[in-house]
Amino acid sequence: MLQLVLQGSYKDSDRQMRSAQGTRTGLSLSCVVLVAAGAAGCTPAPAPYLAVERTEAGGARVLIAHCPGQNVDSVGVSRKDGPPETLEAWVVRGPYKSTGAPASVELFGTPPPGWEVTRTTLAALTGAGKYTATAFGDVGGKSRDSHVTFGGAALERLPAGKVITGFDGDEVVDREKFLKGGAGRCKP
Repeated sequence: MLQLVLQGSYKDSDRQMRSAQGTRTGLSLSCVVLVAAGAAGCTPAPAPYLAVERTEAGGARVLIAHCPGQNVDSVGVSRKDGPPETLEAWVVRGPYKSTGAPASVELFGTPPPGWEVTRTTLAALTGAGKYTATAFGDVGGKSRDSHVTFGGAALERLPAGKVITGFDGDEVVDREKFLKGGAGRCKP
């Protein structure tokens, strides 16, 4: 309808037709942008189900908040600011087609029962390093991975009872509040 109104309002000269086509193109692009922006704004990203905390001994532990129907098959940490030609990482993997998820994984420690260490090119966290902890798995059969990026110095300063969470590691919250969580983090 918009196209017919625009075409009918101009004479048949080339200059005027080009102008009408440009207007239609501009209106069409504007409509596409508005629809895309509206669609993107309707579906917020699911909250992370992963957090990192300092252990009593000064190490690091990844916490995995429980979601019904959740399966996690691997958990790891990698260095974000390491040499570009090398992936420095420490990864543990659960049994093939594992179900459920461990409540936590102590980094560089003994893996959960039935799990095994599969990568050891990163042996420790340093205060100056930037890291990403990641859990790969699904919720209700739909892929649902989670990660948290954090600095070694921020982890060293983290008080007992607090955890670092948020995809960019920008949230420090009470451990219990994180574990209690909300339904938003369990949506695939």
